[in-house]
Amino acid sequence: MLTRQGLLIWQLLTLYAFRVIKHRWHPVFHANSRVIVARRWLRGTSGFMRAWADIPPRLSGAGCCWFACHRRDHRRTSFLLSYRDPPPNIRVPAVGILRGCPKPDAGPYPAAYCQLRPFIRRQIRANFGESRLKIARFIYQERTCLGLLTPAGDACEILAIEAAGGDLMIALIERLLAGEQPVTTGVSVPVSAVRWLPPIANPSKNVLCVGKNYAAHAAEFARSGYDGATAKPSDYIPESPIIFSKAACCLNGAHADIQVPWAITQEVDYEAELGVIIGRGGRSIARADAYAHVFGYTVINDVTARDAQARHKQWLLGKSIDTFCPIGPWLVTADEVDPENLEVRCWVNEELRQHANTRDLIFDIPTIIETISASMTLMPGDIIATGTPAGVGIGFKPPKFLKTGDVVRIDIAGIGELRNTVR
Repeated sequence: MLTRQGLLIWQLLTLYAFRVIKHRWHPVFHANSRVIVARRWLRGTSGFMRAWADIPPRLSGAGCCWFACHRRDHRRTSFLLSYRDPPPNIRVPAVGILRGCPKPDAGPYPAAYCQLRPFIRRQIRANFGESRLKIARFIYQERTCLGLLTPAGDACEILAIEAAGGDLMIALIERLLAGEQPVTTGVSVPVSAVRWLPPIANPSKNVLCVGKNYAAHAAEFARSGYDGATAKPSDYIPESPIIFSKAACCLNGAHADIQVPWAITQEVDYEAELGVIIGRGGRSIARADAYAHVFGYTVINDVTARDAQARHKQWLLGKSIDTFCPIGPWLVTADEVDPENLEVRCWVNEELRQHANTRDLIFDIPTIIETISASMTLMPGDIIATGTPAGVGIGFKPPKFLKTGDVVRIDIAGIGELRNTVR
């Protein structure tokens, strides 16, 4: 007769054996790159492994990274790599962009469309040094610079980069995707001495935005009376992504003032959103390949003049007023965060107005990228605002519009915070 402890051990061993069989682990020893690889099939869009217990014992101990390799046939093959030594055939730049996946065998598993994601960040850093994946654009001593935020978040190391009159961040993105290493000047400046600028100054096109992409916000927008196109509750949720744009001239710094032209609007609203920064460009990008085209993420406030929006029967003029798109304070490279599980919060004068999670998006990031790229070519540095959750000003009765002196603070966990004063 089994004791309670014996029964527990038997159950754990059975569960572990079931999980290993279920997930079909296939260890592969690749002598040339000194990498131990475990291959696992993922069904559909199901996800990233979370529990360390899921890793076969022979793979524990060394620094591990998680790779999602997106295949051209729209299936996803994933690899868990355990580094004994930094492999000679894999280049891992300091900001975490990976140029390609290793080929552990000659099987039918093409290594295209790879994206590096941390698995156990502490162990990665032990093997490759401290990760510094937040890249900022700022003014220091009257000079526009790019810099890597230090791990403590209290300083920026200035990068040595020239763009010959172009956009510095886009130039950096293109060079990193080409396999170049970022080079610092050796100068580190405290964040208190810099003025944050929009990470991207000159995207190839307007800021691309998604309307009514959270169900609760779609409902509040319909009830507000500002959405004349919605006739009944069954029409609240869009069947396809609603894409509109904000002119790039309205991009604004993370701590800069929102300058409102009060002569043309009295109904200024806020919208907290996750921003996506495109890395590798492309046209007709398949949903399964979309994340491989994402360089990083940032925070966006899609400030809107609701009365102008209603008056002109379209959204461009009401959303493209100068300074009406605070963004930043930096961009976080795609390997740093899980974009499908981020807390989005917005306060006005420290009153919490919006609080949601990106898992509640009606149309996820791959769907958005697939939809937009079906019509237009996405380029490095293009910006996509993924939509705002419920809690905007028009959602209240009566509406709570912004007024002079209000401070809008938006935070997305793991990315950063905007703090802008209305003037």
